[in-house]
Amino acid sequence: MFVDGHPDFGKVVAIIVPDPIEFVPWARVIAGLPEASLETLCGDAGVVEELRRTLLGYSASMGLSVGEQLGAVFIEPVPFREKNCGLFTSLLKFKRQAATKYYAEVLDKLYKEVDTRYKTDSL
Repeated sequence: MFVDGHPDFGKVVAIIVPDPIEFVPWARVIAGLPEASLETLCGDAGVVEELRRTLLGYSASMGLSVGEQLGAVFIEPVPFREKNCGLFTSLLKFKRQAATKYYAEVLDKLYKEVDTRYKTDSL
């Protein structure tokens, strides 16, 4: 999971690479698609929202502040290590700056979703 926070938004966002063994059966039930592939399930809006709500509930129960809770998520079907795009050092440490640059469009969409969701929720 790659979690990103921006000072202009009241929530953090995350890019999540799920464990297919655990995720696929759960997501198939949520989506109502018993034969769906990992890729299909990662892009299903209902699955994405249910994962966000599940993680939000978990983070709230663990006592995280509102600003530390997930406002939006993107489910990435391809593990970060398989991307071959410079996201890891030679010692396999995750490079946050490289990930922020690589996922810039995704992060922009997630922050727009946070902005829209929480402006609407506060009305």
